[in-house]
Amino acid sequence: MSKTYYLVIDENCEPQLFDTNPNPECPECPVCPECPVCPPVPVQGVVVTQGSNLNLRRMPSTQAEVLARIPQGSRVLVLDQSIPGWYQVSWNNIVGFASSEWIRI
Repeated sequence: MSKTYYLVIDENCEPQLFDTNPNPECPECPVCPECPVCPPVPVQGVVVTQGSNLNLRRMPSTQAEVLARIPQGSRVLVLDQSIPGWYQVSWNNIVGFASSEWIRI
């Protein structure tokens, strides 16, 4: 018999696993697609630029402050894919936004 685990992102943007549903308001958590109660389930991604670094920005805009530069081939945790053209990602304990064009999931 397989056991169900629930993935939740904590206040430090780190994934945590629970063996009981941490969100009783959503009995399907985290299985329900696009649930308004549950946070998006993070997925792993890889930076696929053509040799250059990928800017990790404070906001989803090319005009926003650059928080870090992620090297080609680095693994990132994609936290949110809801903004067209941008992913919210966690890399090296830094959370920001990067162009979705350069991240392969």
